[in-house]
Amino acid sequence: MSLNPIQVCDCLSQIKRGILTQVRVEISFINETKYIITVEGKKLKKRFNSFMNGRNGPDELGTASFITGTLIYFFGAIVKKRYILAAGAAIFCYGLFRMLSGNTESRSKENRTFINYLELLRKYLMVLRLQIRFRDSYRFLICRRCGQIIRIPKCKGRIEIICPRCKNMFIRNI
Repeated sequence: MSLNPIQVCDCLSQIKRGILTQVRVEISFINETKYIITVEGKKLKKRFNSFMNGRNGPDELGTASFITGTLIYFFGAIVKKRYILAAGAAIFCYGLFRMLSGNTESRSKENRTFINYLELLRKYLMVLRLQIRFRDSYRFLICRRCGQIIRIPKCKGRIEIICPRCKNMFIRNI
């Protein structure tokens, strides 16, 4: 495309801001006073999308490893221990490896496993919060078959519990 000198200055400002990355400028002289300036450029977003095509990209496990690695690295920098710095850098690099990996099937399987463990942790923390809140009057249990949280009145001795969702029966000492 042919541009006038003002448009060329605009393109150069876009180069400085990082919007245009690869730029080719051609100046063609028609005569002493007339010339044509041609600028061709690729945008950074298009290049990045073509680079990431077929790769895993960011997911929950990768994001968690980025955050954990960064926190451990900064903690190691505060206490000035090299092995903590190395552990933080290794966890961060693992997150980067996950993001740039082309083996999307394995990475998605790892991510699903991580999400399942994270969901279990959230459920147990929620039960713990409920047990602390209602510690005088109720006990909270999780059904082993379906994962339903069951509220049981506090009493002494053995009690037979039936899950309201899956009708699983189990006996517990409360």
